[in-house]
Amino acid sequence: MKTNKIHWKVFGLILVASVFMFQSCSEAPVNPKNVKQLDTKSLLKSTPQVSLADFVLKTGNIITKKFFPPYIHAAELYYELPTTLVIDIRSKEEYKQGHIDGAYNVPRDQILKFLETKVHPEAYKKIVIVDKYGPVGIYAATLLRFYGYDNAYGLKFGIGAWNRKFANNIEKYLSNKYASKLDTVNTPKPQAGVLPITAKQPYKKILKSQVEKCLALPDSQIFVNVDDVFGNSDKYFKIAYWSEPKYNNGHIPGSIRYNTRSDLSVDKELNTLPVDKKIVVYCNTGHHAIATVAYLKLLGYDARSIMYGANSFMNQKFATDFPGAGITDVSLITAELPLVTGEKRSNKKQIKATASAVKVAAPVIPVHKKKKQAAAGGCE
Repeated sequence: MKTNKIHWKVFGLILVASVFMFQSCSEAPVNPKNVKQLDTKSLLKSTPQVSLADFVLKTGNIITKKFFPPYIHAAELYYELPTTLVIDIRSKEEYKQGHIDGAYNVPRDQILKFLETKVHPEAYKKIVIVDKYGPVGIYAATLLRFYGYDNAYGLKFGIGAWNRKFANNIEKYLSNKYASKLDTVNTPKPQAGVLPITAKQPYKKILKSQVEKCLALPDSQIFVNVDDVFGNSDKYFKIAYWSEPKYNNGHIPGSIRYNTRSDLSVDKELNTLPVDKKIVVYCNTGHHAIATVAYLKLLGYDARSIMYGANSFMNQKFATDFPGAGITDVSLITAELPLVTGEKRSNKKQIKATASAVKVAAPVIPVHKKKKQAAAGGCE
């Protein structure tokens, strides 16, 4: 009866996820049929002088794909746990309070080293990064994607989505306090300029160091406080990563609208962004925005996101004007899925995956293929 209860809760979560598409121990057993071939050291075979910006474009231009931002819902992860490598990047104390069965506790700045030396990521269908909130995990997963891990995802809404014991991680960022201070003025995009020096440098020279540097950044350099954005608006270049109807309905004063999955492409309007000013990107729930921030930081921009996007400053207005976009009931996006407490990764005895059981991939170009994604929850 206990198992059935859990299954019904998961079914309910899947149903909610399909309706509310918010826009925005030891290793697991290896099944050779499910082994995903990865080779993070083999990049472009062409000239090493290809710039980082061109590398991003030629290896799939993933910010334009439907699977971007790369996240997974809690219900989906629950059913895919046996074939998923779960990496929990919260602090040790938070991990002890409750984590997903089998999850490794790894500091964010150690993720690359962990994947390259401690586990066999090729043995898993997916790599899922779990954090307190959701956006941080997606930020890390996005950087892993650019490095070649095409099966990396972040858990949407983080550990709070998995179990509402941690729902306060989400609730404390939801607010309607600036709903009356929005603007409807259409601010045009600037004239095209130059890309950051970083983006112009050869990708082979800086890709790994950029990914490592971006993973090591503290939250204070990834996010910006919404009060500061409204109180000191002029010091930021603000991007409303939205559809035209949402933008026209009300946005942060001075914001410029950029179409998701198109405008910020290297071959489109990326060069309209300033290289000498802090950039703030926001969307509905912050998940698409933070993935875009990871992309911009990789290329050398000083970009930040607002935690939970528009839901951090006008969630009730958003829910009224655009049903499904505003979060006013956290119980609809959180579940009561099983947790393991303490330092141990798992309560289950699992079979070790050995190096001999994992096939070695031949050098390939990391091509980011278009993938079907259920309940995408974009910010259009």
